[in-house]
Amino acid sequence: MTLYLRDARISASVAEFCSLSGLKTSSVWKLLREGKLQSICVGRRRLVLLASYHEFIERQRAGPPLDARRNKTRPPLGSKANPGSNGSVTPLNPPVPLAAPLDLRIEELGLSTRAINVMRNEGIDRVSDLIDRTARDLLLAPNFGRVCLGEVERALALLHLQLRGRETAAAE
Repeated sequence: MTLYLRDARISASVAEFCSLSGLKTSSVWKLLREGKLQSICVGRRRLVLLASYHEFIERQRAGPPLDARRNKTRPPLGSKANPGSNGSVTPLNPPVPLAAPLDLRIEELGLSTRAINVMRNEGIDRVSDLIDRTARDLLLAPNFGRVCLGEVERALALLHLQLRGRETAAAE
């Protein structure tokens, strides 16, 4: 199915886009934040590119149908599994095993902004840089306290890693 516009508009303000698409304003802003729709800024106006909406629709149509009642799950093709049955319903984003956790950027660890900013200031960009530091090194950094340290240690524990010098503390 091809969508045709009456006029040759290539962009629309968020309010106009909402009336064109039938989406609510909050949904449009969410799609923009997630990068699913593209926009440009002219002065103080945000304009949604209509071509990106067409691409978004085509991507939605190409993928399997989503069922919002199942919290972002896809029903198996050809079945009518419901949440209470034993039908296999697969999650939208299954966990992907990390091939090289040492190459992860610290922003990908899900840490607070404070922890990330302090580590950037200390020259720590990747997990490999982080595990070369001791807890004492981190605590000596300005604005990095026990709460941030706990946050970092929990994030590293999820990757089955730890800070340098923690091996002996864990063994005791």
